[in-house]
Amino acid sequence: MNLLKSALTAALLLSSTYVSAIAFYSGVDDVSSSTSPTTTLTDDDGNWIDPTGTALDGATWVQPTDAWEVDDSSFYYYEVDLVDSVDYNLTSLFVSYDDDSIVSIGDTVIFDSETSGIEKAWKGVYDIFDSSFSSLLITSDDKLTFAVVNSNNDATGVIWSGTASVPEPSMLFVLGFGLIAFAYRRKTNA
Repeated sequence: MNLLKSALTAALLLSSTYVSAIAFYSGVDDVSSSTSPTTTLTDDDGNWIDPTGTALDGATWVQPTDAWEVDDSSFYYYEVDLVDSVDYNLTSLFVSYDDDSIVSIGDTVIFDSETSGIEKAWKGVYDIFDSSFSSLLITSDDKLTFAVVNSNNDATGVIWSGTASVPEPSMLFVLGFGLIAFAYRRKTNA
């Protein structure tokens, strides 16, 4: 009976194991499509939302230097903290941008400012998940990408933050169930 309890406990522990949520933020370490250096935006005039105390707290406004005040310049960043050989379950995503933005996972667009109806997006924080998604899977072959177009020949930039978790591998459940079956069979044969 003790073996069965131990096997059941191990199976439950193994089958319910999740990696803690991984927080990620925009910053100069994120990879840009531009060959010019990434700079962080400082705003002494209060033109953009200050991330401090908001859902963007810890994130940094970023932009490539060659996009500043260049009409219709475009660039993108992808989140480097979610680029490796595992799949991630995206569980929250907040963004602010100046002027137009498209957020995508691989080839799938999850946010397009053209259809959002948001004006002066750089003044607020926008929850990508607020009504559209409960979670999104980022496979090891995909990238979470933030594309921006400077459509007003003025300042431009993007800032984001979010959380993701690694989905529980189903193999652990199978292993746990196998241990239970093994213990039960052994108990009944004894």
